[in-house]
Amino acid sequence: MIAHNSLQGKRKIKILNVLHVGELGGPQIRAISVANKLRFQNIETIFVIPKGKYKFAELARSEGFKVYQVTEVLGDPTTFLGILRNIKYSMMLPISVINISRIIQKEKVDIVHNNTIFNIAGFLAAIITKRKLVWHLNDTMAPKIIKKIMCPLVLKCSDAIVTASKEVARYYFGNKNISNLSIIYAPVNIERFNPRKVSKEYKNLLRKEFDINENDIIIGTVGNISRIKGYEYFIKAAALVKKYVEKKGKKVKFIIVGDVFKTQNKYYNELKELKKNLNLNSDLIFAGFRNDIPEILSIVDIFVFTSLSEGCPIAVLEAMAAGLPIVASKINPVSEIINEKTGILVEPKKPEAIANAIINLLENPGMLNNIEGKKMVTENFSLDICVDKHAHLYRRIINNLNGGR
Repeated sequence: MIAHNSLQGKRKIKILNVLHVGELGGPQIRAISVANKLRFQNIETIFVIPKGKYKFAELARSEGFKVYQVTEVLGDPTTFLGILRNIKYSMMLPISVINISRIIQKEKVDIVHNNTIFNIAGFLAAIITKRKLVWHLNDTMAPKIIKKIMCPLVLKCSDAIVTASKEVARYYFGNKNISNLSIIYAPVNIERFNPRKVSKEYKNLLRKEFDINENDIIIGTVGNISRIKGYEYFIKAAALVKKYVEKKGKKVKFIIVGDVFKTQNKYYNELKELKKNLNLNSDLIFAGFRNDIPEILSIVDIFVFTSLSEGCPIAVLEAMAAGLPIVASKINPVSEIINEKTGILVEPKKPEAIANAIINLLENPGMLNNIEGKKMVTENFSLDICVDKHAHLYRRIINNLNGGR
């Protein structure tokens, strides 16, 4: 700690956080939240994202951060448009690396924090400029061929490796004992998700906006529209739950909170068609991008998470912080967080199982210990804990406590 404090007193540490997407999702929100609090520990963050108009850039700049947009957008390799984008990314890679290298020199960056295994530009710029490199892996979606090529580079060239969960570490590195690997879960601003802080007037405004009556049951989920979120299974389960609830003489509403990126328009249209075919009509609401997710969660009765793959499911953590009963996919990162006291885990892609779990909670509202879930999030996933882990990691690297490349 003496070395850390003396370093903090000497000068500010500068981090270049290189993100491969500019949309505002879980990793991007985490990056801004952590960077904001790192300022109080004399650590400054500068962001690099792809070219284009993105909500991330708007939000980060409004918070006073420098944001450079100098890289190309990576595409989905399973689509024709994605393949074209990846070809362009590859052709423009040398220019992207040069641009990031110039930013590193101009801003006198100490550490490059490179996100996702696909992010080659940030990695190469760190090597060229001989800066310390943190490689942060957030997901479990990389194809085998990418893992085979990139994992040896990550292991050889990183001063520190960060994964978003134990499952992400296993996904990329198996059971290898890696001395410079740290697991840092996504953070939650506990106070921000305290439902007691939401006024009755605001709750009434939300109900009015979404055309939800006072006594309607509300089943909600949060996450940007993407196939990996498995929303078709949420919608199919919603139809089953609606049928059950209406037989009981009650009404239920379903709400999906999440942005729709251009790359997901086809999937979004499929979801809207499914909603129409299942006669959900006004009973299922696509709320789009929202800045008031904590407030929306304060009117939700049950939170449902149907994702097929995750690094660290921040939406689940936020729902737990809000004290909500949870039904979630039984996938490894989620099962690291949820136990039998805090939620119900169901097999992915099983609408009937999802619906039965929701109905079980409706019939037995006290079966889950919401206090236990909130306590677990507070003790393990708070924003302050996440920030301290980042700060300790950066200082350790600067002081060569973990060795260099």
